[in-house]
Amino acid sequence: MEPLWVGDPEVIGPYRLVGRLGEGGMGVVFLGRRVGSAGGWDAVKQIAGERSGDPQYRRRFAREVQAARRVRGRYTAEVLDADPGARRPWMATQFVQGPSLRDAVLHHGPLSPWNVRRLGADLVRGLSAVHAARLVHRDLKPGNILLAADRAVIIDFGVARFTDASTLTADGRQPGTPAYMSPEQVKGHTRDITHASDVFSLGSVLTFAATGGTPFEREAREAVQYAIVNEPPRLDGLTGELHGIVAACLAPVPADRPALGELLALLDAADIPKGWPPPVQEMITALDPTRTAPAETVQESPAVGEGLDELRRLLAEGRHTEADGRTTEVLLEAAGRGTQGWLREEGAKDVPAELLNELDALWAAAAPAWGFRAQLARLAAEGLGGSRDFRKIALALGWRRDGDDPYPPYPAFARRADDSGPFYPTLRSPRREEAQSQDQGWFRVWTTNVLAVHARLRRWERSL
Repeated sequence: MEPLWVGDPEVIGPYRLVGRLGEGGMGVVFLGRRVGSAGGWDAVKQIAGERSGDPQYRRRFAREVQAARRVRGRYTAEVLDADPGARRPWMATQFVQGPSLRDAVLHHGPLSPWNVRRLGADLVRGLSAVHAARLVHRDLKPGNILLAADRAVIIDFGVARFTDASTLTADGRQPGTPAYMSPEQVKGHTRDITHASDVFSLGSVLTFAATGGTPFEREAREAVQYAIVNEPPRLDGLTGELHGIVAACLAPVPADRPALGELLALLDAADIPKGWPPPVQEMITALDPTRTAPAETVQESPAVGEGLDELRRLLAEGRHTEADGRTTEVLLEAAGRGTQGWLREEGAKDVPAELLNELDALWAAAAPAWGFRAQLARLAAEGLGGSRDFRKIALALGWRRDGDDPYPPYPAFARRADDSGPFYPTLRSPRREEAQSQDQGWFRVWTTNVLAVHARLRRWERSL
């Protein structure tokens, strides 16, 4: 959980907010508690400000609320309250203390076969509740599955479809996430998207949980979609009964896929060990809202303090190139990544804002025209959600094309030798006026963009 950002609401409806749980295309999810209630914590999702005036998004959010309210059960997050007609529509659901399956696997690797079977059984129970409400989820993926201490929970009904209605998306887009779509979703045959489509997605999710990859993994979205429709799945990392179960879920013809009751009988067993692996349990514990976060300090280790002293000396002597490199080393040490030499997303979150402020002040006094770099990253223009979004970020941060930068290049990270992204972005502290124009502290603007790039780097690291 992150603290509330400058400009975030402190109250939504009857809920007082204490932090951010996440952010997506539709809006932000906050952690809050109902005012005057002695109950537990809740997750409050509010539609993004720029979307709140869009009738299409308001209708979609209202349908999400309607869909989520129909689902009951232990393996989905119950809707507690909502106001889809508010100026900024919102919905409160049960808070599930646990990381997403995506984060758990990316941070700590694939789950054991027993854990995958336990996960699969829980997801089948969750899908049974979804289907009993006459819904097709249509976006079952690792990011929409939370691992609580005693169960897995399905969330996000943003593109769910009522089986007794025509469709939930009227804008012509394919709902769902490409790597976890069924063949019928890829083809865009809305009337053919039945409960069996969720079973196909379940097969792809279990593959990710067991191997860290997807059964139709390819370089481009179009190649993924072609493979889903025309090629057999890659299940090399699956063995034994689990291989057969997943292969059945991924049958190209919907009628050939197993029913949920049959899957539960195959996946569930009394001798399956309870609990997730210790590293995942630690992630669950760390998300306890009642835990008191330690106060931030600039000098988290002697190496950080020594680095700051040397940085001051280098800046005073006008040795800006060396100072830039030393700044990166200080950030890596503060994030606990000094040995590895580059940031992970979770490490970047651990860099104290106080340290970022101090670094900015040192550079603003010595070299205000350039500021400092965190790390050079080789990044394709489409790497952050499309070239238009990428160029906006590049312009906001003052990134330049290779050759226009006064600093020598740092090592570049690429997926493979022929991966030729046109930009070599520099992560700088943004100019103060740019940060202020966004009504946020500058370090939050800077950190947000650092994390966006490093999330991309982490995905590349897994494929090298």
